[in-house]
Amino acid sequence: MALGLDPLQLPHKEIDDIVVRMVELSKRFEVVAGAGASSPESIKDRIDQGVKYISYGPDYSLLSAAAKTGVDAFRKLTE
Repeated sequence: MALGLDPLQLPHKEIDDIVVRMVELSKRFEVVAGAGASSPESIKDRIDQGVKYISYGPDYSLLSAAAKTGVDAFRKLTE
């Protein structure tokens, strides 16, 4: 949000570019790089980028996905 990007419209190239730079710096300074992931696919992307600490979420993303699954199931049953 600090970058002015909509957190519900993932992924963002700007974030991926920052993560790449962060991983480079973490290796240089011998610290662990951490970043968030909002889907199983993005977990793999973060691992491939070299991120060592990955948080899964955030809450609004998980709640939104669960609500969408429920609404889609309801629509399918009522068509």
